[in-house]
Amino acid sequence: VVTHVFLTADQVYVTGCPRFDFYHPDWQPILSSADHHPRGYILVNTNFSLSNPRFSTADRNAQEVRELGFSPASVESWITTEREAIQGMISLACDLARDFPDRAVVVRPHPFEDTRRYRHELRDARSIIVDNSRPVQSEIRRAAVVVQRSCSTALEAGLAGVPTISPQW
Repeated sequence: VVTHVFLTADQVYVTGCPRFDFYHPDWQPILSSADHHPRGYILVNTNFSLSNPRFSTADRNAQEVRELGFSPASVESWITTEREAIQGMISLACDLARDFPDRAVVVRPHPFEDTRRYRHELRDARSIIVDNSRPVQSEIRRAAVVVQRSCSTALEAGLAGVPTISPQW
């Protein structure tokens, strides 16, 4: 941008990932209109779009990863691990809802993840909401805790001053 004379060098600041800027107090009011769940809920973020894709199929994703040079055994292992982790996160959400009945549990699949499995398996859980329709920044900001596994939202929770937990199976 600077090299093409759109902006001068003193007008440009490198800050890192742009969405991280929304954790700065000066920018937080921008997301206030996105707040829709009550404060203090348990946010469970998932990140399993290789094996549970929204815009493709797991087979197509596996093929593309193999075409990048990864071995078929490695790719199959990643998919198996993700599928087990999805079930682990679903079970964990149910356990949290049972153990903390005074808190809502929001399961927020990654935007590139298909929500149908979560919605199907959690359909009878009254205190669990499956929703990835809003910006993650406002969801993290309103959560009491973020549960995630291998996701940058752990860093974002830290920026927001929200504790984060990463289950390991």
